[in-house]
Amino acid sequence: MNSPSKSYVKNVFRLMNPQQLQFQYYKYILDNGILFNKQDIVWSIELSKHCELKQCYANCQKIMTDSSILRQQINKSFSRERFDYYEGFALSVIPIEHAWLVHRQTGKVVDPTWALQKNDSVDEASIDYFGIQISKELIENSMLSTKSYTSILWQHIKKLIEEKK
Repeated sequence: MNSPSKSYVKNVFRLMNPQQLQFQYYKYILDNGILFNKQDIVWSIELSKHCELKQCYANCQKIMTDSSILRQQINKSFSRERFDYYEGFALSVIPIEHAWLVHRQTGKVVDPTWALQKNDSVDEASIDYFGIQISKELIENSMLSTKSYTSILWQHIKKLIEEKK
């Protein structure tokens, strides 16, 4: 399947020096990333009620860790136990580093951040996601150590690479 976000990662990877640490990160994403396209997306305004634009990591991590008012907004069909957390690259207009959720039962992407701007700047015709699942335990550990919501993809891949050594 042709994927603009996966093609972007491939092109960046090709430009890298194999001696660079980032080379290993991009290689890991290419070898292990999962692709989701427009048929794999469910827009949920309900999950987006207390989310903020341009805060994808915070929005998704809050939902996964149940650490905010979002808990009150999530009904039984969207309980946090039903989601996996992903980070990687997503494309609407241009590829960007991004976080999103995947509903375990259906395998559908639920993106609470882009759902906020679905009718404005999100081009549904070309949207796709390419990334890696990250465990809830790693999200919680990162939040405890950094006291913030931030991307943990590179931290996750670094840990996996070190474990293989």
